Amino acid sequence: MLAGLVFPPAALAQWPPAPRTEWDAELSIYAWLWSADGTAEVTTSGGTADASFGDLDGPFDPGASVRVETRSKYSALMAGVTYLHMDQAREVETPEGTTHGELNTRQVVLDAGAGYRLAPAFEILGAARYYIIRTDGSFGADGIENEDRSWMDVFLGGRLTNLYGPWSLSIRGDIGAGGSNLAWFGNAVVAYRASARTSLRMEYRFLSTDRGGEGSVHSDWDVMESGLGLGIGFGF
Repeated sequence: MLAGLVFPPAALAQWPPAPRTEWDAELSIYAWLWSADGTAEVTTSGGTADASFGDLDGPFDPGASVRVETRSKYSALMAGVTYLHMDQAREVETPEGTTHGELNTRQVVLDAGAGYRLAPAFEILGAARYYIIRTDGSFGADGIENEDRSWMDVFLGGRLTNLYGPWSLSIRGDIGAGGSNLAWFGNAVVAYRASARTSLRMEYRFLSTDRGGEGSVHSDWDVMESGLGLGIGFGF
């Protein structure tokens, strides 16, 4: 029975439904609630320290994303932009002891990729992600300088998509590197087609990046971000 759910009969497991034209496309807009866990090295006039993104003890941080994907019978092209706003207050360990730190992070992730269908419900994916991160805040009596950091990673992965009448389930995973020593991404999307050109969507995703390098604000960035998003898709 489980095999029938994951790999349903060919009549149900089609990706995507046969398009009426050579290519069809969908624009999706999401609102997100995010959390983060990990460390980022910060530098102030008093020296360096590891600032920790711990489990959130208050409301999740907000975010938003816009994605567009265009598909043919065997191929897919996709692109998107995600914005994440994190304000974290933590106790920070230093050689002199524990002090209070606040780390404010604004992050934009641009991604683009392509997919090729290898089986009725499975496609292989190649993607690139470009990260733009600005961090500021306070560290005890010192301020953390504003600084933009950016880098790019290249990924390889796959996506499984099954249709159940007006419902669809998509599971994706990929792994890569570049500016990061190691990065990996995964998501699961449940969508309900409310009309011929509109879908309601719910997505859970995570993104882990482990980056070492030069820089005065966060020369080390080892953070796992995860979140739940609600969105709407428009076909055209």
